[in-house]
Amino acid sequence: MVTRALHRIRRLEGWEEGALKKLGQIFNAEDLISGSDGMNIKKIVLVGLVAEAAAFLVGNILYLNPLVAGIYSSASASYCSKPVDPFGGVVPWLLLMFAGGIVSSILLTLLYSYAEKNLDVKPDWKRGAFFGFLFWLASGLPLAYNTWLLHSYPDAIVLLEAFNGLAGVLVAGAVIGIAYEKLK
Repeated sequence: MVTRALHRIRRLEGWEEGALKKLGQIFNAEDLISGSDGMNIKKIVLVGLVAEAAAFLVGNILYLNPLVAGIYSSASASYCSKPVDPFGGVVPWLLLMFAGGIVSSILLTLLYSYAEKNLDVKPDWKRGAFFGFLFWLASGLPLAYNTWLLHSYPDAIVLLEAFNGLAGVLVAGAVIGIAYEKLK
């Protein structure tokens, strides 16, 4: 019995090295950068940057239109937004928001790089927008529901944020679909 246990322990020795080696093969940084495994990290970052620029522009246009501004101002007594002063004002706050969006768009592009082969939708912009819609269904809609369920924000604000989130991810997805194919 002891011999059998010792034999099992010896077989397990070095398992960490094997696991790390396998992970290194799966996530080979050189392959990611060069694109030799079919995925090119430079392409993903560039497409993510372009997608975020488009989504940020559309999001700000949606936020600044008079209808949306009216909804926010009429509901302002019912919720509390974080002040921008601790961030150094509006410009640094917007830059931080854009930086967070860049990270999100790069991750969205990374997910798209895995999913695009399985999305049988043409043309490219529709495939990207469809991917964005699926992403919103999996993340944006549950977030809106949980916000409505857990916080006392006015329903109009929750719906508005959900709609604007959908619009942003549809635009980002369409841009990702176009740019990802153009940079092949």
